[in-house]
Amino acid sequence: MTEREALADTARLEDEASFDCVVVGSGFGGAVMAARLAPHVPRGGLAVLERGREFMPGDFPDGGRAAIDEVRGPRRPLGLFDIGFSPDLDHLVANGLGGGSLIYANVALEPLPEVFERWPTSITHAALAPYYERVRQMLAVEKYSDEADRPPLKRVEVLRRLAADLEPGGASFRKVPIAVNLTRYDGKPNAHGVPQARCTLCGDCVTGCNAGAKNDLTTNYLPLARAGGARIFAQVEVVQVTPSPKPGHRYLLKAISRERRGGRVTERTVRIHTRLLVVAAGTFGTARLLMTSAREGPLRFSAALGAGFSGNGDAFSIGYDGTERMAAGRPGPTIVAMADLRAVRGAGFVVQDGALPAIVTLGLNPVLGARRLQRSTVWLVVGHDDSLGELGLDRRGRVRVHWPSADRALPGGAAAVFAHLARLSKARVLDNPRSRAGTPVTVHPLGGCRMADSAADGVVDHIGRVYRPGGSVHPGLYVADGSTCDGSLGANPSLTIAALAERAAERIVADDLPGLLWGPA
Repeated sequence: MTEREALADTARLEDEASFDCVVVGSGFGGAVMAARLAPHVPRGGLAVLERGREFMPGDFPDGGRAAIDEVRGPRRPLGLFDIGFSPDLDHLVANGLGGGSLIYANVALEPLPEVFERWPTSITHAALAPYYERVRQMLAVEKYSDEADRPPLKRVEVLRRLAADLEPGGASFRKVPIAVNLTRYDGKPNAHGVPQARCTLCGDCVTGCNAGAKNDLTTNYLPLARAGGARIFAQVEVVQVTPSPKPGHRYLLKAISRERRGGRVTERTVRIHTRLLVVAAGTFGTARLLMTSAREGPLRFSAALGAGFSGNGDAFSIGYDGTERMAAGRPGPTIVAMADLRAVRGAGFVVQDGALPAIVTLGLNPVLGARRLQRSTVWLVVGHDDSLGELGLDRRGRVRVHWPSADRALPGGAAAVFAHLARLSKARVLDNPRSRAGTPVTVHPLGGCRMADSAADGVVDHIGRVYRPGGSVHPGLYVADGSTCDGSLGANPSLTIAALAERAAERIVADDLPGLLWGPA
């Protein structure tokens, strides 16, 4: 593992605090906004509030018991894995400093241009192109290549054969850009001063990188935010936003600050005043915060809040017990390649390989057998769904997904592709049993605060300004995360979420910031 300096502020957040700008959340939207806004705010005047805790290389779970202890719940509010079950759709998201980047599969993939045809008129693939490139540079993406220390992966060859079989229909194969340090650093500081090891090919990207080789947001955007003067507070969960009574400030945040003492977590309520507020708490966290604030206070938002929810066309399968080991040595990064079937008639999705992380194989060994699991791999489809899900609050204030058609909204042809992959590797198809029961699962929840050119059609405008019901915007209030996406992307969404945040931050600095910080509140 690689020794790093902590990013989170060690000073205790006061019971009542004031900042010029607060960013709620530290994922692909929040980290980008914090990094780009911090240099334009008086030093120490921007605060990042993250409900989860900070993880260092070596802190992530490495066994079944440790993984269970990291499942977030009422007794473990600081757990890494935020898992939700509902009759219509299950989900897995992250809870920690760095947001989803801690446990995502590192893929930096652009959607096709036509995806943006229904988005606000100023959001096009061409308009986002320079921001996509900026994010790729920040994430230091690379592609996996077969070399002496990185052996060929059998699962990649299976994908290559799938694409070749479907090539007459428009399929193609390629290695995908991944935010993993494969070649650049070997224990030395990266471009942001963070020491990083090279990838050890352990396959644990989606349970947290204990080697320190994953280019998650704690290695790039968040250190940049801190260098720009941001203060980063972990274990602080914002639960409500109201207008601030403090002169010169616009919003008052009610939050819960948590501290771990031995085996217990203590809580205290804090109040935070701010002139400018960026909500980037993730699709579910942002929906909950805005809905709770509207239900319990005077703030009002567009009637479209909660509508247009999407699982990004996610579908999973395991090719179990094939004829060959999927990796000659260690499993390699979680995802390294894809068969692009977006041009194939009746498909419209990509299918990617997936290494099984150690804690999953350890848990499944007694049931499925260690040798058989070595001859198994995960296949992930990312495509399009009908994006007709709706988010709402239950009586206990928890976000729930209402989407009776979710199982029928999955990409057509995915089951046939999973079967084709199984034939190529002479393996059996093991589907998610919840999916077989009509409840799919997503790791890419999107929408609920979608962008639109008017309050009648969406919750925020093209740079994330939050609409009032009548069509004007709440001054100094923005949303910057996957919730602003107008439906599924047909690609892994992290690159697009970050690019949208880069674009929004640029425009906020140029057009909004002076008036918001130094004008009348």
